[in-house]
Amino acid sequence: MKSFHIEISESKECPDVTIVYLKGKMGHGTIKKIRETFNTIVQGEKVFVVADMSGVEYLSSASVGELMGCRTSLLEKDGELVLCALKLEVLETLTALDADKIFKVYKDVRSAVNLYFWEFQNKVERVSLTFPSQLSFVPAVRQLIRRIAEQKEYTSKDAFRIETIVDEICNNAVEHGSKTDGKEVQVSVAIDRHKIEIAISNTSDPEKVEILKNISKYLSSPKISFHDKRGRGLALVKMLSNDFKIDNSDIGTCVHVTKIREE
Repeated sequence: MKSFHIEISESKECPDVTIVYLKGKMGHGTIKKIRETFNTIVQGEKVFVVADMSGVEYLSSASVGELMGCRTSLLEKDGELVLCALKLEVLETLTALDADKIFKVYKDVRSAVNLYFWEFQNKVERVSLTFPSQLSFVPAVRQLIRRIAEQKEYTSKDAFRIETIVDEICNNAVEHGSKTDGKEVQVSVAIDRHKIEIAISNTSDPEKVEILKNISKYLSSPKISFHDKRGRGLALVKMLSNDFKIDNSDIGTCVHVTKIREE
């Protein structure tokens, strides 16, 4: 098929990523050329491939099947094939064949390359914020962190549990924190493809320092009863977390939580 063109390039953002530019009409006559191109890539070392399909005008079912086979070959070499910049009609073809459930599809090359840093280099994304020690700010904070988890493709179950954890800790930070003007709650999030780590700290209310220390001792006990109102919210956090720690001092309290991602 003379109207089809394929070109291999190196990603400017990351030299370890191969960019394949596909242009024209991808019909039955293009299969051999696609196969030869990907066979060359599979024989090399840069087996994480982004297929830029912004120039594709037509996509046949046979071509989709060939791309699936190419992806399988890359996966066997611990690589990946992702697609990006699909025209609406091409994306509709992919969806009609349920191939959108197999390929990860991104809006542009840069977004697709970011997957490499995330999946293959285990990049850690960090978010830090502070908010006034008032309960009215907590819903926005917990929803933000839930959306971060969802955007990073954590399951809805994980995202809900992460939101619950943040809600409980933030509520406690406000409840037991100082209400003096200028005193804020600090939230720190570090997320990668395997886990999310959350640290929430406050400036303690001097009158509640001993209460917080007693709650910390209580939570360190292997036997926690949910019938006991003392520390019930933090007991729930401990149950939902894979790692849980409270650092108390006369100055403030910091709760550290690690939640491992479910596959």
